[in-house]
Amino acid sequence: MLFVGGGSMTNLSNEIKALLVIKGLKQLDLVDVLGVSSRQAVANKFARDSWSVEDLVKVVDFLDGKLIIKVDSREVEITKNHFQSR
Repeated sequence: MLFVGGGSMTNLSNEIKALLVIKGLKQLDLVDVLGVSSRQAVANKFARDSWSVEDLVKVVDFLDGKLIIKVDSREVEITKNHFQSR
């Protein structure tokens, strides 16, 4: 589960790395998932911690997880079936 929000700045790259380790996967496995052309593009996302909501949904779906965004006391769960890129 990736959890975004709650008042403190979260380093999503570290969270995603931890989930990949738990699943026995590597950053390279995300090249096709994210639809990028190179391993370097994925490495840049990790280095810059630059993840779009669409990226996060794809990663969480690939890992069979959930993405929960919390703002104040409200939580929203986003899954592939309930997300549209605009």
